[in-house]
Amino acid sequence: MKKHSLKIVSVLFFLLFSVFNGQANNESKSDPDKIVNLSTNEQQFIATMQKHLNAISNRDLESLSSTLSPSGQMQLILPGTEIIEGIDGFLAFHEEWFEDKSWTMATKIVSTEIGKTIGLAVTEAIYKEPLRNGKPYFNRMSVTYVLRKEAGKWYVIKDHCSSIEKVSSEETADDLREKYHADEYGMKKYVIAFLKTGPNRDLDQEAANALQAAHMENIGKMAEAGQLVLAGPFLTQGDLRGIYVFNVETIEEAKELTNSDPAIQAGSLIMELKEWYGSAAVMSINELHKKMTEE
Repeated sequence: MKKHSLKIVSVLFFLLFSVFNGQANNESKSDPDKIVNLSTNEQQFIATMQKHLNAISNRDLESLSSTLSPSGQMQLILPGTEIIEGIDGFLAFHEEWFEDKSWTMATKIVSTEIGKTIGLAVTEAIYKEPLRNGKPYFNRMSVTYVLRKEAGKWYVIKDHCSSIEKVSSEETADDLREKYHADEYGMKKYVIAFLKTGPNRDLDQEAANALQAAHMENIGKMAEAGQLVLAGPFLTQGDLRGIYVFNVETIEEAKELTNSDPAIQAGSLIMELKEWYGSAAVMSINELHKKMTEE
């Protein structure tokens, strides 16, 4: 399907340039001087196109800018995004992209159709990132450029990129099972702690506030260490105050963690521990929560 679509696009571009440049080609066949001029014209076209490609591969914004039309006309068409119009938008996109120093991109000119004042180049780009979602990323693209000659110089006025072949950056089921230490059913073992009212609740407001702050700080430390994957209070009043879900294998490990809680140490809370078999997706809660609380 992709090959068929590319053939249709190629035919349309060929017809378009035949209409625009037919007269120029006919003249060049009948006049030897025109043939020499077209050869020089082609060399200039390819030199501009190669300079543009090199500027992208080298993250050279200044050199890239020099290949763009003084008229300001530019159109960038990328898969799955809105068209970016104008030189300012084109350069802003590349400036942000060039800040990432991890990627590499190799390019080559595959074919050209060159007239007197307008031309087309089909290029291939091999884009690579060392890691995306924990694994190498690869994208082979076909990029079609339209160039226009203004005041004797060629400039790029259109950039249309299509992906031909790429490695998916999405994590597979196997990737996720490995990442979260899940079994074949996507499940894993945890230990749940049920927080209950302890014997020592007779604290003045200042002491209670200080103890609550220390309790919350300890929760944050365990979460950062990957030991605590879920915590929260119950909204109803009663002896059952809240829960912890620990990413540990044994009750003994969970006891060690609960004993680090200042509220447990002060006797304000006690805990009942139970082994639990649940979805390994629970392990992603802290990561998602951080993203949702970013400003």
